[in-house]
Amino acid sequence: MARTSWFRGTSRGVVAEKVDAIAYILQANGFPPGAAPLPQNAEALARILFPRRTGPMPVGMMVRAIGCLAKSGDSEWVLNRATAIEAATLDAATVDDLRTAAALPLGTDSVSLRSVFPSPDSHAAHKMEAKGLLLRDSTGPGINVVSMTMLSATCP
Repeated sequence: MARTSWFRGTSRGVVAEKVDAIAYILQANGFPPGAAPLPQNAEALARILFPRRTGPMPVGMMVRAIGCLAKSGDSEWVLNRATAIEAATLDAATVDDLRTAAALPLGTDSVSLRSVFPSPDSHAAHKMEAKGLLLRDSTGPGINVVSMTMLSATCP
């Protein structure tokens, strides 16, 4: 978002304030200071690579999992044979993204899905990608669903 809209048509002073805000957000989220100050333009900011954090992902982080959609109980849903939960974004998937996701092999995990709306009854037994916020409770990790995408009408 910063690359496409936040910096468009702004003066150099306003850009500096926005870069200061980005620096504050990074610091507040535990990122260590860099070797140099943050660049003052959107293109250079977009090229910054952030190393993966080690350890468990924090609850509330945007994540995704891919698996076979199944009903669990009266109104609960689960992804069986799911891939490991991984970090994700809500960016719109391209055709290539969907093709790549559909080609991923299924895993061995079971991921509970919460707040699935509308009802995915018509997608039971389909290979699905679920994106949402990471949850953890006594039953293990789950996803508070924000979006679901059918990757295949069958789940091999």
